[in-house]
Amino acid sequence: MWALVKDGQIEKVFEYPQSFRDNNGILHPSNIFEVWTEQELKDISVYPVENEGAEQPSRFHVHTGYDYTFDGTKVVRTSIWTPIELEVAKESALLTIEEWKRGHQDSTFEWNDAWWQCDQRSRDFILGRSLDAFIAVMTLQEDYTVTFRDADNVDHVLTAQQMIELGRAAAAHVQYWHDQAVIKKNAVKEAEDLETLVQILEELE
Repeated sequence: MWALVKDGQIEKVFEYPQSFRDNNGILHPSNIFEVWTEQELKDISVYPVENEGAEQPSRFHVHTGYDYTFDGTKVVRTSIWTPIELEVAKESALLTIEEWKRGHQDSTFEWNDAWWQCDQRSRDFILGRSLDAFIAVMTLQEDYTVTFRDADNVDHVLTAQQMIELGRAAAAHVQYWHDQAVIKKNAVKEAEDLETLVQILEELE
């Protein structure tokens, strides 16, 4: 990228090779950017452009343009990042935490030296079998057992009480991440600046 400078001011920025007239009105073909040396280009006030500040400061900043400066040897193009409104940023942060919560709730959990799936379909299945097991206990069905497969595809033969305990473990897993999300969301609601929001989201596991 190059820029034409006149009296210390940027006259034109060349994003790609193109023909142009220099400050003396001379028309140059587009290939001079490829065949001329850097010094030859500088002799007609065409200087290389260097980019600064291209990295987004945070997810709560939007790119709103560029600022160009000339230091005598090169043109510097600095990205302008504008912070979004705090309330808009909070809404975005809350959605991120909600996704984070669901992801953890849907992850596996450990119970009885094994790992168990806990996505919505698996939770519904565990709940159904736990309800069956509870009914069996209440009706004194001592011979009740259920074969349940863990996340590693290993089958476990569970008694009614064990099946109920598995259901409780799944519920505790879901509740734990719900509670963690509530803490994070409350912190977001109380945040007074974007830096605090960034810190909260960086702490998400």
